[in-house]
Amino acid sequence: MGYGRADSAELATAMHKVRSNFSLGRLSLAAGLAALTDLPYSRAMAAEPLSESARMRAALTEAGYEPLETAANFIALLGPEDGLDRIEALKDQGILIIGFRMSDRPALRITIGDRTANDRVLAALRDLRPGTNRV
Repeated sequence: MGYGRADSAELATAMHKVRSNFSLGRLSLAAGLAALTDLPYSRAMAAEPLSESARMRAALTEAGYEPLETAANFIALLGPEDGLDRIEALKDQGILIIGFRMSDRPALRITIGDRTANDRVLAALRDLRPGTNRV
């Protein structure tokens, strides 16, 4: 969680260009702060994403991807060489994945969701696994 404050329209425009697609409003930030101050609740809420992250990393590895180690609520994986081109096929299925380049290789960023959402992502990525021409 975080925020930015600009003292000029020019700076606000520049910040907007590099901001995350997943920005939070004031109410979301207040809820996040309240959750973080309740440590038992925060730990309970972190348990599912942590177990889902491990499950997804194992499934992605088995499907031929290279997921990177993570302690975040997302997985970054080194994609197939045409991985960035395949993002549109995923978007057509209602799956939004961010593409970027890492060490001169295409990479994908996948947010960890609940088990049902993660299963949809895994199924779609299996269909687009490295070495296949399926889109």
